Order: sequence, then structure tokens, then C-alpha cells
Amino acid sequence: MRLFIIIILLFMSSAVASAQDFNYELISAPETTAIATESDADSVYRTLWKLVAAEADRRELDPGVRHYLEVSFRDWELSFRECSRRLKTGNVNPDDEDRQAQRRPQKKRRDQEDLSSKELEHQELVRQSARSSLENLINKPHFKNTSMDGEIGRVDCVGEVLQVVDGQNLLVFLRFSGGTEALTWISGVDSSRMTDDMLLPPGYFTETLWRIKGPRQYTTSRGATNKVLEYANYPLQMNLVRKQSDLFHFGRHLHLLQKYSESKYAEDQARLVHEQNTREWRDVSGKFSIVATFRSVIGENVKLIKEDGSEILVLLEKLSEADRAWISNRK
Repeated sequence: MRLFIIIILLFMSSAVASAQDFNYELISAPETTAIATESDADSVYRTLWKLVAAEADRRELDPGVRHYLEVSFRDWELSFRECSRRLKTGNVNPDDEDRQAQRRPQKKRRDQEDLSSKELEHQELVRQSARSSLENLINKPHFKNTSMDGEIGRVDCVGEVLQVVDGQNLLVFLRFSGGTEALTWISGVDSSRMTDDMLLPPGYFTETLWRIKGPRQYTTSRGATNKVLEYANYPLQMNLVRKQSDLFHFGRHLHLLQKYSESKYAEDQARLVHEQNTREWRDVSGKFSIVATFRSVIGENVKLIKEDGSEILVLLEKLSEADRAWISNRK
């Protein structure tokens, strides 16, 4: 829990990561999972993005890469949150948790041990899947794929040209890595060298980024009307992104949170000790005083640090009764 207290303090500080910090070794999966499943995870994600964004600004990234970095981080965060939730609850759908909560009052003292073997087996499978997904999110760079209208990302598929519509538009039959297939309108591309029934070269979709523009209606050669999803070419090549791939390794950057959290905690502790040991010291007569920080007792002397940083030794017996009592209480 100490880590998360100091992460909040870190978020208020102006610490900025240096370039070499983004080459740290990976944090272990159990440590990262523990961080991600804490109740104060919001502070982790805010601080993590602050560190990554500061480094991106320092490198003066191409605006397209900078935008895609932020899009990918938000997608990584959502994925991490969802996997963490599944790991904790063993439920695929949050609605399942609500239904279980509603059923519990109707049962007599039903707890985790009373669940049926089928339910327990299902929950364990969900947790295993969540662990596997978290390992990928921790150990690999995260490049967002397209998923919603208006968003940019990669399209993990291969394609075959069904029809060259004109110099910038194609009707393409896509086969996605998950096994699904779809007829799609592709816009904003150079189709001058393409022909109908042509297989698009490997990497055509994965080596550039795309934006989903939404449904596109067109008229077939037979006069029928059809509606398909339109993908528009986004002017950013993945080779530019890969040059900054270390920034997309968000799981690795959780090490930065540990590093700066521990550093900030040490600074805060040192400042706290300094403030607690700094006071106005008076002599026994009460006529002489000085503001200084207590350092130690050496024999019959007290070592104090003045505000200018210089050290002085004062006889213990020369100090006021209140000051001697303060020193005695410290022991």
C-alpha cells in the first residue's frame, strides 16, 4: 500500500523520466498485477501516462506518432483494467457480478466454498485467460487495432481486391487473424496498379494505420444497393511507430513508477525528518537563540546544522531546559 500513497505524491511532483529510463528491465508479472488490481490504480495510470507523455514531448515525436501513442495507451489501460477485473472476480461479464450480488441475499450463508464445481471451473478458466492477457500487456509493446468508428489503429488481416472502384477506392474482401471475414470499402489509397481479384501484398494492412469511417453505401454492377464498413488510410506508416516502440511498452514503464515513487518517498521522508528536527534553540538565559536542525548528541555536545548549512557544537548544559527535554524525549 505504501507504493500507492507515494504514487499520489509523485503525481503532484514535476519529476520527468530521462531517455535511459525507458530501457529498464521488465517488472515481474506478479508485481504488475498487484499494482494494477489495487483500489488506487487510477493514480497509477495517470502518473504512467504523465511519464510517457513527457518523454514523447522531449523526443518531439511526429504528431501522428504522438497521437497514436496516446490512443494506444488508452486502449492498453482499458485492457489492463478489464483483465485485472476478471482476474479478481473470475467473471467475464460485469453483469454476472451484479446478478450474483442480487442472488446472495436469497441464499443461506452461501460463500465461495459453496459454489458448484462447474462455476469454480469456469471462474478459474476466466482467471487463467486474464493472467495470460496480463502477461502480454506487461511484456509486449501495445499497438492499438481499430475497433470503433473514428479511431485509428492497425488492421490485423490480409485482403483480396474484389473491385477497383477508382484511383483511390477499393472493394476488398478481408480475412482477419481471428478467422472472421468481411467485405470492406477501402479509401484514400493509390489503386492505380491494382486489379480486380488481386491478392494484396503481405503487410499491406499491418504496415500502415487505418481509420474506421463507418458504413459506406454503394451500388453494385447489377444495380443493387449494398452497405459495408469503410476503412480510410491514415497517413502514418508503422515503421515510424516502431522507431519509438519502447514508448509503447507500457507494462515495462511501470518500473518508472517504482523508481520515482521510491525516490520521491525518500525525499519526502528526508524533508519530514528535517522539518521535525528544525526548531528555535535558546540558551539557559533565554537571551540567545538560533534556528537550526538537530543532527546528533556527541558526548556533552549537541551538533546543530544552521540554515546556511554550517555545523556548530553547543554544550548540552548551555541549552534551555525545554531544549534539553526535547533532546531527552528523542532518545
